[in-house]
Amino acid sequence: MLELLLTFVIMLVCFGISMYITRQDWKRNYGEIAAASVIPGIVALAVMAGGWYANVRDVNVLNGFVTSKTKDRVSCSHPYPCNCRKSGKSTHCDTCYLHPYDWDWVLHTNIKRDVVIDRIDMQGVREPGRYTKAQVGDAVALTDTYINYLKASEHSLFNDSKLLNKYSDRVPEYPGKVYDYHYVDRVLTDKVALPEQDKWNQALANMVKELGDRYQVNTIVLFTSVPEQDYYNAVRQKWLGGKKNDVILIIGTPNFPDIDWVRTLSWTDNELFKVELQDDVYDLKKVTTPEPVMTQLHDHIAKNFVRKEMKDFDYLKDEVSPEPEWYLVALFMAIAACLGMHYWIRKHS
Repeated sequence: MLELLLTFVIMLVCFGISMYITRQDWKRNYGEIAAASVIPGIVALAVMAGGWYANVRDVNVLNGFVTSKTKDRVSCSHPYPCNCRKSGKSTHCDTCYLHPYDWDWVLHTNIKRDVVIDRIDMQGVREPGRYTKAQVGDAVALTDTYINYLKASEHSLFNDSKLLNKYSDRVPEYPGKVYDYHYVDRVLTDKVALPEQDKWNQALANMVKELGDRYQVNTIVLFTSVPEQDYYNAVRQKWLGGKKNDVILIIGTPNFPDIDWVRTLSWTDNELFKVELQDDVYDLKKVTTPEPVMTQLHDHIAKNFVRKEMKDFDYLKDEVSPEPEWYLVALFMAIAACLGMHYWIRKHS
């Protein structure tokens, strides 16, 4: 509602500017006035829509595996101007290409997203080493954007700043960065010396690759040396509850590898899933190798996990609004569009 009101005010301002510019003959320039009043309003509304989207845009991780590898012949991507000729004061050129075609080296996945390996020569004739290394069945983790109304409700749903300040230096950043084309490390530690952490990450990737496409799930395991379970709430607040497809397992191990406490963080409506998972992981008593933890994650997700639909949070739409600076940008762009319309119309009339 505020955005529509501001758009109306901006159109009135642009109408006033237009009336001033055409004051000597405004009756003959009603088309110019209309265009220079309405179009800036549309520009302002588009800018504020961009601000709205920036507030709710989020990224989650999709999991799967490589299903096949192909060397694909594609159109050449190296154009250059050729056959140039003068026509009066202008020069016109055709577009030519360096090669009749190029080659792409592609990994196909079961999550309907291809991974294109960078070429090591311009045309892509030589096989890249990373393509050679990739094997069918390799785990794949790729990011995908979606609308997350929870981000806009950060202050109403996650408002225990005192708790977050208590653990401000203990909660890691959310793990969502893809590296080496299709890998994400999602086994994290908070002052826990986890032996062979890379093996834990590989085990987690291999576990979730079979479940990712079927259950649309992403898994994270966080080890902490904090003995109090309120650390769980600090993670929940900083990570805004996790993404809609997350299963986050937090394991408290002040005396690693002994397990002191376990909590599961997920938006799924199946509370029994979360309770049973954390109870069964707690019953392991120790975390010396990845396999027992991965087995529990796999079995409980396959049995009871149901991903939360973002439509369940539609009631939060009314809380979404652009940041204040977007309103100033919208006003500036609208006035610039108003003046630009007058300049263009008068130059071409």
